[in-house]
Amino acid sequence: MVAGRGRFSSVKNKLREEVTLLEKDAAINQEKIASFQGESQKLNQDLTTERQLKDELSINYARLGADFNNLQQKLNEQKNEIEELQKKFTAEFENIAIKILKENSREFTSLNQKNISDILNPLKEKIEKI
Repeated sequence: MVAGRGRFSSVKNKLREEVTLLEKDAAINQEKIASFQGESQKLNQDLTTERQLKDELSINYARLGADFNNLQQKLNEQKNEIEELQKKFTAEFENIAIKILKENSREFTSLNQKNISDILNPLKEKIEKI
């Protein structure tokens, strides 16, 4: 029986050693799990932050797109207004130029008639005297 006890003690000691090793492995694995859980929490927080940032950037992008479209529309309206003003000013300039030319033509014609009269009247008087 002593031999049986010796073997039993030996097996018992081996089992205790294995239990101790398994407990150490379990403790190490528990630490790893805790570390992974902490890392997972941090990554989830980072993911949440990045999603919020993406949402904010999407909103800003949409707002800037709308602003760009509004500015583009205003620019087109202003271009059209400028073209209309150019047409209006061109027409007004032409009207003023025509008016000035007519007025100058009248004055030139009147002056020419006066000058011709001044020249021809003395000649007419001389011819009538003869």
